[in-house]
Amino acid sequence: MKQSIDLKSVQHDLKIVRTLWPYLSTHRYTVQIIVCLGLLSSALEGVSLYLFLPLLGLLGQEEALQSSLSGFGGGTLNYLPSSFHVPVLVMLVISAIVAKNALSYINATHFARVDAENGHRMRQQLFAAILSAHPSYIDRQQSGRLANALLSETWRVARALGALYRVITDCCSIVVLGLILVFLSWETAIFVAPLIAVIGAIMHRITERAKAIGEGAVAANTSYTDRTWETLSGLRTIRIFGRASFEEQRHERASLQIKHFFLSAQLLAQLVPLIFETLVAAALGVWIVIFAWAQTGVPTMAVFLLVLYRMQPRVRSLMSSRAELLELGSAALEVENVKQECELSRPTPGIHAFHAVNQAIEFVDVSAKYPEQNRPAISGITFTMRPNTTVALVGPSGAGKTTIAGLLLRNLQADAGEITIDGIPLDDIRAADWHSRISAVSQDIFLFDGTIRDNIRYGLLEASDAEILEAARLAYADEFIEKLPQGYDTEIGERGLRLSGGQRQRLALARALVRKPAILVIDEATNALDSHSEQLIQRALDSIRTTMTVLMIAHRLSTVRHADQILVLDGGRIAERGTYAELFEANGRFNAMVRLQALEFSGDTQGP
Repeated sequence: MKQSIDLKSVQHDLKIVRTLWPYLSTHRYTVQIIVCLGLLSSALEGVSLYLFLPLLGLLGQEEALQSSLSGFGGGTLNYLPSSFHVPVLVMLVISAIVAKNALSYINATHFARVDAENGHRMRQQLFAAILSAHPSYIDRQQSGRLANALLSETWRVARALGALYRVITDCCSIVVLGLILVFLSWETAIFVAPLIAVIGAIMHRITERAKAIGEGAVAANTSYTDRTWETLSGLRTIRIFGRASFEEQRHERASLQIKHFFLSAQLLAQLVPLIFETLVAAALGVWIVIFAWAQTGVPTMAVFLLVLYRMQPRVRSLMSSRAELLELGSAALEVENVKQECELSRPTPGIHAFHAVNQAIEFVDVSAKYPEQNRPAISGITFTMRPNTTVALVGPSGAGKTTIAGLLLRNLQADAGEITIDGIPLDDIRAADWHSRISAVSQDIFLFDGTIRDNIRYGLLEASDAEILEAARLAYADEFIEKLPQGYDTEIGERGLRLSGGQRQRLALARALVRKPAILVIDEATNALDSHSEQLIQRALDSIRTTMTVLMIAHRLSTVRHADQILVLDGGRIAERGTYAELFEANGRFNAMVRLQALEFSGDTQGP
């Protein structure tokens, strides 16, 4: 059982290293440079320590140790007066230390540049992966998970790379200093090795806890980000219902989770060096006793202990870095998992170009369901959209209207049937071409923080001012824009909150029209608007319906009066189809819906 646990631990460690290793390998020879510079700096440190042996021999006037000069370039020193031996050795020690520190600095600055570049590249790659992920994947995720991976975990991965760098350089130092110990006295090194192994095993068991802390920290971060994101998005609702104290309690619970895991990580980080230092102090005492029993000379024992003393912070740093790597490694695994999931969900790019609908858009026996649902949202949907015509979808909530729009926008994937554009399957059309020639206006409008001009230009980044003005005119948005103090340069605030609902709707329509799309999808565009705003939106739609192919989802049936074809949906199927006049005269579901709305709204209640 214990061997199984140790094997899993090793596999987890290797998985973290394999995840981080590509980031170190993004620059050519990065790992080789780090290892070589680490070995060289450690070797120079070893030289400076080893030179203490003849130096102490000279100071102690011990002939046996003075003779060791001949084993370390002492022949050269013999050509110098004896009074110069100590100063020369001191200069050599200082030179070795200066060279060692210079190489360490070069190594550290090289890694700092690589780390900064890797952090930027990692955030860009993750951001690009999220943007290219299939919308259905994004919909299934907690918003907090994606935001946490991008905003928090990427920074923790950068810290994990730093820990991996320290592990590499510390290992180089430990190897070099260990070889020096063997060179000084292999017999003594044999007695030292078991104690080092025991200390390593003890520290390994202690740092294992970092793995669970790291995994818990990722989950706590995700939960906290999700909670904060939802709260900030719903501040108005919170105030309306007077739920500030309730939200404070929920926020406190999420924050306490973070406090627990990060406090545990800090306490472990503080505990590791203290325990290690205590174990090393005990080991040093044992080694001194062994040296005394072996009647080792004082200079040799002093240099041996000096090397051990210099090795101690390296081993301590290695243990601390490993604990940090285990804790932060969970962030690396989470970032990699999110990136891979996004890339795997990426829709097929398609191979056929698309510019406009020349023949027809056809839905042939199409069925689709959402991943979290057992029953299909739509079943057996078949209809045709001719170029520059308007097809309207009406029906109760949950009938499948938005699902059909989502399929056309390629936000969803059909489970059965086929959607073709001029006879070509929709999935075979280049995604970039398709999205450049289709626009959408939904009930839930999202506007960016910036000016009115910037938001309209978002539909076509290269749009000229004249094209922006024309799009605003077509959407009847110029009426209110020209009344604003700064006109098109007016800042609208985050999500356009400084505008009314009708103004946001018309601005969104202008954004959709500025790109002169071949296909326009309108989802409940006039729902919840005042009568004046509804009339303006309706006028805009009437003026463009013969210049592009329009799929319209409507709640207010007055807005579909001029549609070329109306599909009445019920239970995910098409219950009726026809023009407004045909359906009203058929005295079926559509007729009943019109009469029901006539009781709710003032206006024409007598049909077409």
